[in-house]
Amino acid sequence: MSEVLEQLQETKPRRFRPYPDYKDSGVEWPRQVPIDWKIRRLKYASRIKAGQSPPSDIVYEGTAGLPFLQGNAEFGPVFPTPSLVCDGALKKAHAEDILLSVRAPVGAINIANQAYGIGRGLCAIQSCLDLDRSFSYYLLLAVRSLLDQAAKGSTYDAVTAGDVGNLPAILPHIKEQYSIAAFLDRETAKIDTLVAKKERLIELLREKRTALITRAVTKGLDPNAPMKDSGVKWLGKIPTHWQVKRLKFAARIEAGQSPPSDIVYEGTDGLPFLQGNAEFGPVFPTPSLICNEAPKKAHAEDILLSVRAPVGAINIANQAYGIGRGLCAIQSGPDLDRSFSYYLLLSVRSRLDQVAKGSTYDAVTAGDVGNLPSILPHIKEQYAITAFLDRETAKIDALIVKIRKAIDRLKEYRTAFISAAVTGKIDVRKEVE
Repeated sequence: MSEVLEQLQETKPRRFRPYPDYKDSGVEWPRQVPIDWKIRRLKYASRIKAGQSPPSDIVYEGTAGLPFLQGNAEFGPVFPTPSLVCDGALKKAHAEDILLSVRAPVGAINIANQAYGIGRGLCAIQSCLDLDRSFSYYLLLAVRSLLDQAAKGSTYDAVTAGDVGNLPAILPHIKEQYSIAAFLDRETAKIDTLVAKKERLIELLREKRTALITRAVTKGLDPNAPMKDSGVKWLGKIPTHWQVKRLKFAARIEAGQSPPSDIVYEGTDGLPFLQGNAEFGPVFPTPSLICNEAPKKAHAEDILLSVRAPVGAINIANQAYGIGRGLCAIQSGPDLDRSFSYYLLLSVRSRLDQVAKGSTYDAVTAGDVGNLPSILPHIKEQYAITAFLDRETAKIDALIVKIRKAIDRLKEYRTAFISAAVTGKIDVRKEVE
């Protein structure tokens, strides 16, 4: 754990000098720019092409043809990952164009790494002679938030290509743009590498958490306990005084049932209703629907388990709920402590993948859930295992939260750093000499 804490320490941001002289920019943001920089509207420094959606019958899934992007759904960290083709696309982006989303979320950005057909959710921005393409990418990352002021729509936020064209284009000398872009390429790569390391650290901690739970609920806390064969191939040996039953013999399993849609409403004044796992939280659900006549209900402290994709998602019912066909509720019997059963199900739920099936999405039945193995130490030992796991998983969870906050700070620093460089708040020219 100490190694993890050491990796949380970030290098302190370096300090950079400002430019010697500034002038009023003439626009609301940024207020000032270095004295020899220019500011224009983006439409006078680049060519902006609004996307247009072709007829749906000429858009196909596949890779043999012109890749097509309707909007930002297939944007990656930098480049898109298209799954559609459309050789008859009405509007196209060229390689190295900036792709900018004009529909929610407005302002998402990628770089076209090849030619693309583009739908109405995107526009393509092609830099002109006095705007370097790499610099324009960082410029747009800095100014895109200004689009929030223009975004409007009855069902979702959207902007026009005209709104994009009215963004400020901050223009140092072209050679200076090269220097700033090269500097930001180098420095943001360092930040991105550090973020990736921390995200990998979170993955390792989650793996450790899962292994800790599985070890405790299948082997117990005493490493010297005598063992016996469990009779379950994947489970292997368990302590000699433990039992293994099917879950249906240790708990009551209630399959959900969906009521008529006309009696399900958005709101909070009534019996909360969950159709599936869409509103699951980290531990407890966050419902937005009510249904006072739900045919199937879960009681407070029942385990809620998803029987439709993603199969095996788990929450704890912190109150009574109506439950739809995407869920089942598991109520522990006298030999199975409710808290222990939560950890048990976290450990054995992956076994459902072997029986999940469906034509459009994976699903299992309440019967499949009932056939899961229920590993049963004595009830007092279940209490002890639960107390141990509550304590140890809380430590891991707190560390993950701490790392997440560190990642958020790094991402905020990255954004502020780019903005400072492209608006001239800091002078980075000597950094690339």
